[in-house]
Amino acid sequence: MIRLHFPLAIIAILSSPALALDNAQLQKIEHGCIDETASSSPEERISNCNNWIDSAPDALRPKAYYDRGNAYLDAQKLDLAVADYSHAISLKPDFKDAWYSRGYARHDLGDYDQAIDDYNTALKLAPEDIDSLYGKAYAYQKKGDLDAAIAGYTAVIRLKPDYPTAYYNRAIAYNAKGDTENATRDALEYERLKDKNPQ
Repeated sequence: MIRLHFPLAIIAILSSPALALDNAQLQKIEHGCIDETASSSPEERISNCNNWIDSAPDALRPKAYYDRGNAYLDAQKLDLAVADYSHAISLKPDFKDAWYSRGYARHDLGDYDQAIDDYNTALKLAPEDIDSLYGKAYAYQKKGDLDAAIAGYTAVIRLKPDYPTAYYNRAIAYNAKGDTENATRDALEYERLKDKNPQ
């Protein structure tokens, strides 16, 4: 999963003068939460995120909850990640990345229907978001809805023709349907792209 971390916005006025911190201090606190290498353990990173939530001005509070959700997700504390993404969404309903990330966490919990709902909302906010399109297709595949999965991977490939994993998973879906011709075609394209862009 690709998760985006946004740079700290410039704050002209903080919500509580008594708790006002300058931008450099806020950036340092935020950095301890979003940078995995800034902490010695997942627990320390989560503690840094708690500090970030406590310090963030109102305008950045949704992002602070989103960031802690990412830390919980990385620590495989999926229920807590879902709760934080939900809190971020309640504060900022158009927070596309929080909808996507909550879908990702719900997918990992095996809650494919709710994951698909979250991906759909993310796609309403950003119709060509590759991560949400791919996540939705993969959730359909895990549910066993192969036609919806194939349609989803095809939408991803239409927008990003050099996405090897979309070909790989579409090949698996075609193969599960008994369509060996299309499965073989996609498997060969996956190998070609993988060799062209080794990771």
